[in-house]
Amino acid sequence: MPTQVIQLDGSPHAATNCGPASIAAALRWATEHDVEPTPSQVRKHIGDFTGGISPDQVRAGWAPYIDVAAKKGWSLQDVQYRPGIPFDRLMATLDKGHGALVPIAYSQVPMRLRGSKTFKGMHAIFCAGTRTANGAVQDKVYDPLNDGRRDELPRRGPVWYSEPVL
Repeated sequence: MPTQVIQLDGSPHAATNCGPASIAAALRWATEHDVEPTPSQVRKHIGDFTGGISPDQVRAGWAPYIDVAAKKGWSLQDVQYRPGIPFDRLMATLDKGHGALVPIAYSQVPMRLRGSKTFKGMHAIFCAGTRTANGAVQDKVYDPLNDGRRDELPRRGPVWYSEPVL
């Protein structure tokens, strides 16, 4: 299975599963696909079925999989929430090869990178990696809305955001 986990999977909470889908993507990435929960499985651990999730709920969705991963030989850390983290620290985290769940204002993402042309609210993405292309730093983004369900939308898989977009 790909690292990318789509949120619009037909489950009852698909429309608001960007956080659980991003957690599921992070778990796949961190364990080389040995741990592959669905967004619905992550949401079940969170225990909130009403909409988007908070940073504490990210921790609740991640924590049960620490033991699952350990049984498969992986050592996962607890989620580290850093409110108000300066952007350069986020970039340093990504440069070190770590991943990050990042809340973004989807209205600020260029249309060509967006998996929804109409949604403009807060959204969760998983970022893992940076590169320099044409002299500009770019960030590898797994957007759970990018599923290629229509030709004009990005296909499933990572897209590269320029640093100013992230």
